[in-house]
Order: sequence, then structure tokens, then C-alpha cells
Amino acid sequence: MSVRILNALGILSSEVPIGNLLWVDAVNGVDALATRGRMTIPFRTLAAAKNAAKGGDTIVVLPETYNENNVAKNGVNWHFFPGAIVDYNGTGTGLFDTTSGACTFSVTGNGVFKTSNGGATVPVFNLFNTSDNVVLEFESIDSRGYGIRSKGTLRARGTELKSNGNTAVLIEGSSESHLNIGRIHSVTSEAVTVEGSSSACLVRLHANYIVSDGFYGLLLRFGTAFVDAFEIRSATDPAVCYDCGYHHPLHLRVSRIVSTGTSVAALAIGAGSDSSGNTNGAVRLYSCFLWSKNGTNSIVSTLGTNKDVLCMTPCITRPVEDQTKITIKVSTLTLAVAGSGLPTDL
Repeated sequence: MSVRILNALGILSSEVPIGNLLWVDAVNGVDALATRGRMTIPFRTLAAAKNAAKGGDTIVVLPETYNENNVAKNGVNWHFFPGAIVDYNGTGTGLFDTTSGACTFSVTGNGVFKTSNGGATVPVFNLFNTSDNVVLEFESIDSRGYGIRSKGTLRARGTELKSNGNTAVLIEGSSESHLNIGRIHSVTSEAVTVEGSSSACLVRLHANYIVSDGFYGLLLRFGTAFVDAFEIRSATDPAVCYDCGYHHPLHLRVSRIVSTGTSVAALAIGAGSDSSGNTNGAVRLYSCFLWSKNGTNSIVSTLGTNKDVLCMTPCITRPVEDQTKITIKVSTLTLAVAGSGLPTDL
């Protein structure tokens, strides 16, 4: 059974599963007196509500800032009202961590989730098990470590996700993941890495921006990925890196694939060290604009024998130096450059 929870703004987008509801109010709650199923006697902390909750329950979190971690519990769901912020400034375990055992749960609403300390080791969502089955909905994630690391089945939707010290989104395991996130940003590492443990790993990603200030925007190492975005960008390296030693395709329906790095290797699409043995894989482009600032006549590197960059629909390239014609260094693909000059907003 599920319900829709009302607030001052009207009906929220989420349908919230309910067994009993447990309420958390950091201002008026009292853990020692709180009662499961009673809105008028709320808990003060997330940890106390988690400990009291049973499988099928939903914990409703009212607006305030909570400095807590390790609140995941199998079968226990969470709903965060607008203004509810979980900002953990400690070390060790992340906010929602399933290392101790497989979990099925949902996080819905408009929560803001942060890790403000702990270097690059403290994630926000660390979904560690291949049998995890998790639904995430959030306003924003701002992490010192992984924003989301998932080995199980995942559905995630949010406005913004940022990592200041690691990969923003890391998909592992052998399950299917669906992500719809407005902006994904890593300051130091890949914005998105798909590194499945078997060929069954499948990722469907919708985003407006996938951006890295310090490494690849998107890295595929193992698995199949379908990516629909307005822009994938790197400030230092290839915007997209295909580093898969097998035959898994990467489908890109992206308006712009852009590297603003100045090194020779800073291409729109590049190859990693594991891709040379691939004989059947392909990066498939649908109506893409590819741009590189590295000053060479190449925007795409050689990926491997018979592993082509295939334009399934017309695509446009725009290098910096050569505004006449460019040959992508993969088999037989040749693209004419349209226009001159650079996009004004890059």
C-alpha cells in the first residue's frame, strides 16, 4: 500500500509506501518518549527511528539538519520533506550503507544529503550488495566520497549530485540501473563510471550535464550503457572514455561531448588501456556534437580492431585548429565540420 503525502506546497511527486509511519522532528522530538505510528510523539534522531522501525514501515523526516550516518535498514523506507538535510561530518560509514547485509528500501521526497568530512572515503549511498534493491529520490547529494555507489538494482532520481573527492556515480555488479539526475559533477575523478561485474550490467542514464573537473566525464569499463544527456564534459581528459575489453556497446544520445583539456589526450572520446583487445564493441552516437580543445586534428582516439565509433544519425565535429575537414581515427568514419568558431558557452 502507498499514500501521497501533502505539504504546504501541495502533493509531492512520490507515492510513499507505508506500514506504520514513524516521524522524526529534530526540534520537537524526544527519542525516549517517541512511539512508532504516532505523529504527535516524534523521534528526535534518525538512528532512534531506524531502531524502532520494522519491515514495511516508512520513516518521515521533518525539516531540519541531522548529523547522522548508517541509517539504512532492510525493509524500512524513508521520506524526507523539503528542508530536511542529512549532513554527516564524521568518518567511516556513509549515510545509507548496506555493507552489513543486503537491503530493499526506498528513499523518497526532497532530501538533501551531504558528507562534509572524511576525505574521499565517506560516501552518501553505498549500496554494497548485488542483491540490494533500492529506489532513491533526492533534491541534492554533495559528497566527499562517492555520491552513489551501487552493485545491486537501482532506480535514482534527483536534481543534482556532486562528489568533491571521488567518482560521483559508480555502478558495479550485474544488475540493471535507471538514473534520472539533472546534473552529475565530480571535482577530482570520473563523474560517472560503469564497471559491472558481468555482461548483465545494464545502465540507463538520463542527465542534463555530466561533468568532471579532474578526469573523465563518463567511463565505461564493463557492461552496456544507454546515456541521454545535453552535455558530457571533461576539463582535463577525454569527455568519454571507452575502456571495455569486451563487446559491450555504449550508446550516446548527447547534444555535446566536449573536452576542454589542452593535452593531446584530451579528446571528445578516448580509449583506455583495456579496450585494445576488444574486437566487436562500439560507441554508437545519435545526433551528437563532438568538440576538443587539444589543438590536434583528432577528436576521437583509436578504440581497437573493429571497435568503431558509429554515427547512427548525423553528427557534427568541431576541432579548434582545423575548420575544413576532420577524420576520426577509427576505421572508416569521416565527418565534415559544420561552421566555424566555438560555442560561446564553453
